[in-house]
Amino acid sequence: MWTIGVDPGLKGLACAVVCGNGDLQAAFFEAADGDRRDPRQWDRMCRRAVDRCLLTVGSPFSVVIENPTVYVRGKGAPSRDILPIANVVGVLSAHFMLLKAAEVSLVLPAEWKGQVPKKVHQGRIAAALTDGEIEKISADKKADLVDILDAVGIAKKYAPGA
Repeated sequence: MWTIGVDPGLKGLACAVVCGNGDLQAAFFEAADGDRRDPRQWDRMCRRAVDRCLLTVGSPFSVVIENPTVYVRGKGAPSRDILPIANVVGVLSAHFMLLKAAEVSLVLPAEWKGQVPKKVHQGRIAAALTDGEIEKISADKKADLVDILDAVGIAKKYAPGA
């Protein structure tokens, strides 16, 4: 069973594809185009991300998407962005569910990474990657790498045998 991990946002979707043995096969950031609060843009962005995942993933596969949450101490996405990001998650989930081969689940950040500070957790994810896996990460901007590493962490955490 293959696993796709997704870290959603309004600026784009970070996706990671992991094969049945847990090896990273692809990781990328699909950037938003146009108005980040326009549902038509969310649909286009989600469709592009799904299409890119399908270029790599085998069958059957599962999809694990980080569900946005509001933090009491103000960490994470601004509260005004939580509902639009949740809408993006809904659009993305629908696109994957239409494929029938996909099992889609949502996880909260604390469920997959605990309460570890972001820099520490991302350092652990990066350190666990092989040189071959690092070569499969496609990031146009350094800032996108932060989200891509989260997607990799989600995919690897929920891959069978993880």
